[in-house]
Amino acid sequence: PPPRSSPPSQALPAVHAQAFEAAKGFAGLSHTFSFENTTTCTVRALVSEDPEGLTSAMAGTARLGGELGDPMGVGLNVVVKQQRSGARAPVDITLQPGMSKSIEMSSSTIFVMAAFNMDGQFKFICENRSLSPRTTMSFLDRHLQDPEEKWLRASTLRQAFEIRNSAHKYVGPPLAA
Repeated sequence: PPPRSSPPSQALPAVHAQAFEAAKGFAGLSHTFSFENTTTCTVRALVSEDPEGLTSAMAGTARLGGELGDPMGVGLNVVVKQQRSGARAPVDITLQPGMSKSIEMSSSTIFVMAAFNMDGQFKFICENRSLSPRTTMSFLDRHLQDPEEKWLRASTLRQAFEIRNSAHKYVGPPLAA
C-alpha cells in the first residue's frame, strides 16, 4: 500500500507568527491590528497600548562542556532589556458601516474599548478587551442586538464610558486624558 501522509500541523504557522511578532517587538517595529464593522451602525473605539508590552526583554544561557556547576565549563549568559518611549495616548478609531481598518502599534498587546454610535448615543460592545497582533476584531449585528447593553446619550465615547461606569467600579487600565 502507498504510504499515508499525515495532515500538516496547524500549530507550526502559529508558532512562526508568534516568533515573527516577538522579533518585530524586539527590533522596535510596530505590530498590526485589524478591525472590521459588519453592521449598519458606526463603531467608535479607543485603542490603548499595554504598558507592560512597551518593555521587552530577552535572556538566554548557553554552556559548552562540563556540568552546570563545573568551573572548567564555558558559559554564556545574555540579558538584553529594551524600554520603548512609554505609553501613548489612546488612538481614536471610527469605523463606518461595512468598513475595515488596520492600525500599527508598538505594543504586542492592545486594549480596546468600543461602542456603537448613532444619533448622539453610544451602546457598548466591549471594554478593556485585549487584542493580539495579526488578528481582527469584528463588530457584528449580534453585538448591536445585545439586550444587556443600553443606549447612552453622550457627546464622546469617553463621556459615555464615564456615564456607564458611574455606578460601577472600573478595573481596567487608566484612560489617558
